[in-house]
Amino acid sequence: MDDSETDALATALYLQREKEYFLYKERARRQLYFYTGLIIFLLALGVILWMRQRMRYQRLQNEALIAEASGLRCQLESGQGDVSRMESKLHALLDGRFTLIDSLCQTYYEAHGTPLERKAIVDRVKTEIESVRRDSLPEMERVVNDCRAGLLTQVKKAFPEIKPDDYQLLVYICCGLSPRTISLLLEESVEVIYKRNSRLKARLKEHVEPQIPHILSIFQGGQKIC
Repeated sequence: MDDSETDALATALYLQREKEYFLYKERARRQLYFYTGLIIFLLALGVILWMRQRMRYQRLQNEALIAEASGLRCQLESGQGDVSRMESKLHALLDGRFTLIDSLCQTYYEAHGTPLERKAIVDRVKTEIESVRRDSLPEMERVVNDCRAGLLTQVKKAFPEIKPDDYQLLVYICCGLSPRTISLLLEESVEVIYKRNSRLKARLKEHVEPQIPHILSIFQGGQKIC
């Protein structure tokens, strides 16, 4: 083999090796692009799945909040309906005496007019008060239980040691009677009623609230006495 043939063979081998190297680099570059693209795809897929899961969790939270708000609204509407029904029944039960007593008590405490007029008012108030004190407590208790889902029955069950005087005060509070009206029904001063009310509230919080969480609501809103 002469030198020219040797050079040709070497050149061919060199070109072959260069071609193989070029193909190797091209294949490596494509693999790099492929794996880089795969990694980017997997990261994007992970982000998308994470965002979808987060959105799903947020949607569940929103639905739970909406359901809770709806439940609270229904409870509020039901509570307002119960109070309205109780007021209607009490007015029907007492045949107008509740309004009359509140009005007369206010007049009595303000004590306007002549001594003769004041005496007439006092006598009339006493007659009405005695009538309510003597006849109406059991009916008031029944109306409260009917309109407040057996609240007084639940209190007796949760706190059987409640004193009769405290229970009577609780019935009047549940009926929404004013402090002045309660003071006349119980023949005690308004200041004593406020003190008794505070003690009753503390006892209910200690003995009854764990079983009836909403029990202290009777001291708020329409039954504002404390």
